[in-house]
Amino acid sequence: MGKQLSVNEWKYLFEKYEKHRSWELSKKCFLNEMMKIKNVKHISNDQWRILVDKYERYNLGMNIESMSGRSPKNTKAQAG
Repeated sequence: MGKQLSVNEWKYLFEKYEKHRSWELSKKCFLNEMMKIKNVKHISNDQWRILVDKYERYNLGMNIESMSGRSPKNTKAQAG
């Protein structure tokens, strides 16, 4: 499995994916970029689906940062 990508790396991949969708970049060139960034030798169908899903959510204005592991701070109610 490849490494977890930073926000800037996701944005870079999204830019390349947009070029691929507009036929400015071939699928092979795009996959080579993606493999280089993710540090893998092969892009599986699951990884491709994750990219497309995340790209669609990103275009809807959602935050691309993962919220897992981030819980709200517990504040103790003060008696008063």
